[in-house]
Amino acid sequence: MKPNSFDETPAPDWLPMLNQMKDPLKALANLVHNHPEDSASRTATTTTLLLSLWQLAGRGMTHRAPSLVLVNAHDEEPGPLDALAAGLVKPPADSGPRLHKDGPFAHGTPEKAPKAMTGAILRYQERRKHANLPWVPPELQMLEARFFAAQQTGFGSGRTRPYTKARHEHFGWMTDRDCQAILRLESADDRAMFREHVVRAPRYLQEALGYGPGLKPVSKQLCVSGSITPTQWDAEFAGRAVELGMPLLFLPDAVRGPDIAPISPALGFMTAMLPKAFDEPLEEPTNLIANKWFTHYGEVLRTRLRMLPNEYEYALQRMARQLLPVSLRLTAWAGHWSGASAEECDALAHDLCAHGLRGMAISVAGLSWHGLGIIPEHNRAVALKALDYLRRNGPVSKSDLTRYGKVEKAVREILLERFVAEDLVRVEGKMLAATTYEEFATALYARKEFPEPANHWKRVTDKPGAAA
Repeated sequence: MKPNSFDETPAPDWLPMLNQMKDPLKALANLVHNHPEDSASRTATTTTLLLSLWQLAGRGMTHRAPSLVLVNAHDEEPGPLDALAAGLVKPPADSGPRLHKDGPFAHGTPEKAPKAMTGAILRYQERRKHANLPWVPPELQMLEARFFAAQQTGFGSGRTRPYTKARHEHFGWMTDRDCQAILRLESADDRAMFREHVVRAPRYLQEALGYGPGLKPVSKQLCVSGSITPTQWDAEFAGRAVELGMPLLFLPDAVRGPDIAPISPALGFMTAMLPKAFDEPLEEPTNLIANKWFTHYGEVLRTRLRMLPNEYEYALQRMARQLLPVSLRLTAWAGHWSGASAEECDALAHDLCAHGLRGMAISVAGLSWHGLGIIPEHNRAVALKALDYLRRNGPVSKSDLTRYGKVEKAVREILLERFVAEDLVRVEGKMLAATTYEEFATALYARKEFPEPANHWKRVTDKPGAAA
C-alpha cells in the first residue's frame, strides 16, 4: 500500500528543478536591484517579495505571518505587484478539489464531502470518549484521514486558498493538517468577504478557528495576500483593520506597467521548498540595527504608531524587529543552494530588511489617507468629515470648509496643518484642493521622511574578485 494512497499528487522530480534553479540568491538580488527602475518601485517590489516568502515559510519562520494588502493607486486590479505576489505564493500545480480513486474517501464527490466531514468529526469525538489511551488508535487515525481527504475533494488543498473558499460556515477556516493558510484576494467576492470580516466579524480573523489534527477546533495561522483599490479601501475598513491587532500592512502601490518579472526557475524552487524549509520560529531581537538609517526609521514608526491602537502598534513593532532575522534566514538558505559567501548573504539580507522596513513605514504613513496615525482618535470623526467634504467638492476656500463643511474655524486650522503636512490637501492660492490617492501614493515614496537605503549587494559584488 502506498504511504499516502488517498493523495494522487505524483512525487516531485527534484532533479530537473535542481538543474534549473541555478542561483536562487542571485535571483532574489536581481528582483530587488535589477528590475525596478526607481526607488519607489524597488521598495514596493522588495517589500512584496520579502513578505510573500515570509508567508510561505509560515510558522517555521515566525509564530505569526504578516499580511500584505496592496492598495492600487491606479484604481485597478490586479497590478504588477499583485501579480508578483500571486506568482510567489500560489502553487504551480492545481490545488483545487480532487477526486480520489482509493483511500478513506475513495470515489467521493464534492457534493458528498461536507456530510462525510461532519460524520468523521462526530464519530471521532464519540470514539475518543471511550478510547482513554495515550496514543491515537488506528480507527481514529482513519477518521481523521477521511476528514482531510473529503475536505480535499470538496474544498481543495494547499497552503494558498482564495479567501471565499477558505472558510466554511460549519467547519471554520479550512487548511491542510499544518493549520496554516495564505488567503488570497483574487475576486470581487474575496475582497467583499475580507471587508465584511474586518468590519462586521473581526473574531473570524482574530480567533481564526477551524478543525485540525484530532478533529477539534484549533487556532489557525492565517495571513492575507492580495490587492484592493482605494475605492474599496474606505475609512471604516481601514479603521477596523488596525483594531484587529494583526501584523497587517496596506502598502500604497503606485507601480505601473506590465508584470514585474516571470517567476524564474530559481524562485520557483524557493517557493516550492519554503513551506517546509524551517523547523522552528525565530525570536526577534530587542532592537533594530544600530545605525543612523535604521534608527531614523524606528523613530518614524514609533511617532506614527503611538496614535494607533496599542495592539496594532505591538504587532508592527514586533514585525519590524523580525525583518532582519527573517531576511538573514532567507538569504542564508538561498545562499546554501547557490554556494554564495556569507558576505553576499548578509549584504542581500540587509537590502531586503531595509526596503522591507521602508515599506512598513510607508504603509503606516499611508494610513493617514483615512486620518489614522496623525489625528487623535477622539478627533478622527471630525477629520474624516473635513476630508470627505474636500474630496467631494473639489477646490474650496477655507470659509467654505467652515460654512458648508461644518468644521469650526479653530479646529479647521489644526486639521489643515496636518492635512497639508501629510499631502492630503494642497493649497492653491486661496483655495484648498484634496489630492487624489494616486498623487498621494506617488509623493509618499518621495518624501524626505523616507530616505532610500544603501545598496549593500552592489558594494559586495563590485569588489575585485567578487562573483558576478
